[in-house]
Amino acid sequence: MNNDKIEFVADFNSKFVTYWNSKGQDRSTFGSLIKHSNKMQNNLGNQGVAAKFKPPYLNIVYQDYPIIINMLPSLDDALSTHRFMGGTGENAVQYAKAIEQTLLRHIGSLEANDETLVKQLRNPVIWLREGIRTVLSLPVHFVSWFGLISATTAIKITSSWIFRFLSGVTGLIGLFSAIMGIALGWEEFVKMASKFF
Repeated sequence: MNNDKIEFVADFNSKFVTYWNSKGQDRSTFGSLIKHSNKMQNNLGNQGVAAKFKPPYLNIVYQDYPIIINMLPSLDDALSTHRFMGGTGENAVQYAKAIEQTLLRHIGSLEANDETLVKQLRNPVIWLREGIRTVLSLPVHFVSWFGLISATTAIKITSSWIFRFLSGVTGLIGLFSAIMGIALGWEEFVKMASKFF
């Protein structure tokens, strides 16, 4: 499931705590954090973006502010400035809290997703539903792969409630016909089906 992602985020968080506890002195850990900051930011997705952010002592408000790639260097600057003056500084504490809370929140989300996926893996009805949805979505994805529609449009189509409803109805019809085919036998089932069509 998400074990590799959880391990990556937990390792990143551990390095971040090591860096924070060193008050910015551990430069090799900071280098590792910066090296993996783009991967971490991408891993976080929307959880790693602040809708609005106003830096301390500035009269600017940023929209959709990526937390890791922006706040990590700002934290380092705040730590080095206050290290020069002696102390940690309120700005550094605010940046550190924002980064740590973002990482912990993401770990919690990944763990919750794993719990949900494990429950779904034990449910054969969900297997049937997802299998049918995958088969029915193939034509839409083929059209997308040939460039006739964008990948975003294909995802919107296959995620819509209409598509989910149609795949659910198709699944029920398929399940019903399979049960009837088993219960009645093939010849009786064909006779009964021919009455309807």
